[in-house]
Amino acid sequence: MKKSMIIVCLLLISILMYAQDGINIGGELKLRNRINLEPEGSKPGFEFYELEFFVDGDVSDYASFYIEYTLMHKTKPEAENVWIDLHAPMRPAFAHGGMGLRIGNFHVPFGFENDDNEGYMYQGRASVNHSLVHGMSDIDGWKMRQRQIGIVGTYSIGPLTAWAGMFNGNGGWNNYGGSDNNMWDYDYSLKTEVQAANIAFGASHWMAPGTDTTDEYFKPDTGKYHSRDITRTGVHFKYPASSLFVSEDAALGGEKFLIFGEYIMGSHKENDWEALGDVDMSGYFVEAQFGVIPQTLVAFVRYDAYDPNTDADDTEYTAITPGINWFFWNSMRFIAEYDYIAKTGDDDSTSLQDRVALEISLTF
Repeated sequence: MKKSMIIVCLLLISILMYAQDGINIGGELKLRNRINLEPEGSKPGFEFYELEFFVDGDVSDYASFYIEYTLMHKTKPEAENVWIDLHAPMRPAFAHGGMGLRIGNFHVPFGFENDDNEGYMYQGRASVNHSLVHGMSDIDGWKMRQRQIGIVGTYSIGPLTAWAGMFNGNGGWNNYGGSDNNMWDYDYSLKTEVQAANIAFGASHWMAPGTDTTDEYFKPDTGKYHSRDITRTGVHFKYPASSLFVSEDAALGGEKFLIFGEYIMGSHKENDWEALGDVDMSGYFVEAQFGVIPQTLVAFVRYDAYDPNTDADDTEYTAITPGINWFFWNSMRFIAEYDYIAKTGDDDSTSLQDRVALEISLTF
């Protein structure tokens, strides 16, 4: 770990020394505190959440790059977003109206795939804790909001933009070993989005084709088979489409409010196909954000519902999350929220993970 941090620091120093016009360098320091109100709550107390650096720039009129390296997150430093973007002049691939290719390690394009609460390259969420359907829905052990290595192309026709991608299917490169070469079975994603009458709405599909429970798919590190037959389908919307997500702009892009949501459903088979068979899931969230003090204070509230097994009884989770975002001293942000989380079937509706969550971050 120390060796990796030294190497990364030297690389960052080199970039700083030789950076030219058009290359942007920044970073973020983030601390959190979760105050659980019930013993079932997870990850209580203060947490030095992460320290990360961002470097992006244009290599030419036809190519740009982005690097996001986390020096501290959980237990080890790791590269998160690292990609190159090939596109027509002044039309970057993932922007609306853009056309091109993105190659590297990044979020799979699926609905609001941006479920990080940072707005550098993604339309980051406002809250400390992510939505239930994104955070609790696994694909062979990988959360929907995590990154993978792959390639995505995007094309626009008038108000319609479409993305199509292929990914390695084994998660991010920080968790991929060369010994797993026999397990490569690509994931595929397709996303479309239309803007009309200041409303953005779209649909997405994510497919991870099945593999076999044969020896070539055995994972010695876990003692399980890399068995996959997973699909996710979703729809999403945002109004007004001209609004920005709060972590990008405290003024919401000049709009007074923003409301957006997503519904996801799908099926998957666990590692032991014979024992568990198919499992169907579904979930959704709706979030509203309101500008209270222009450029300074935004209030938000989100409602979540998630059912990890629609064929079983009393498995649905629901959550209500009100909170505020306070932007101060130009480069600092403070989030305060209350999470009420309940599970269907509790006789007295006892909350499972009720908590107060606080976060303060400094960008530079």
